[in-house]
Amino acid sequence: MSILRRTMKKILSLADDFTEKYNGKLIPTDEAVKLLKALVIKYAALEIVSPHGKSPIALFESPCAATAENPSAVKELCIFVGEPHASYTVRNSPNRARYISEEEAIRILETKNAKGHVHYLCFAESKHGPFYAICNCCPGCCVTIKSDIGKKSMLIPAGYIALVNPHKCIGCGQCMEYCPFGAMSLRDKRMRIDPKRCMGCGVCTNKCRKDALSLVPNKKHPAPLTPDKLLGD
Repeated sequence: MSILRRTMKKILSLADDFTEKYNGKLIPTDEAVKLLKALVIKYAALEIVSPHGKSPIALFESPCAATAENPSAVKELCIFVGEPHASYTVRNSPNRARYISEEEAIRILETKNAKGHVHYLCFAESKHGPFYAICNCCPGCCVTIKSDIGKKSMLIPAGYIALVNPHKCIGCGQCMEYCPFGAMSLRDKRMRIDPKRCMGCGVCTNKCRKDALSLVPNKKHPAPLTPDKLLGD
């Protein structure tokens, strides 16, 4: 068993020990940034920091990206927020995890989204403190996304659906190339959204040259996750 697999096994074991209820949900970039900032404020208010005075944010090498057939060039994709999980990850995998600042975490969220990655928030109620992680999933190597495309869903939709403005769309198809869930198709030179496949991740909205795509609430999916809903503020 590789060092990476052993480390992930330890982390999953820790999650089993600490977790009473586990949840996960897709979130667009702007909401991911808001949630990250809210979490940092929460831990600052509680005066919780990692060992050596570090912010309780750790960046970890994604096991999916590291072991994929065509892995992402940059494998540091998973952001853990909060203790004891951040320090546990860094302590047990010093070559694959490191502490990062709030600013670097936000920069990672934004740059990964620009590359077509999908944000997936994992959170859990814990006996020893809550666990939060934002995975910046690479569509080409993420096991979770691949399982969803294979119709065995492991994802909770973001609560949005992509909306096409027919007056702006020129039918170039560029956005369709980036959709990780195969929810887009061209018909009569206009982009069509499959409501059964669209997960509301928002990747396509940043790829449209004509600003013809936007996210709107999808009432058929669970509501979007906001800081007040997650943190109870």
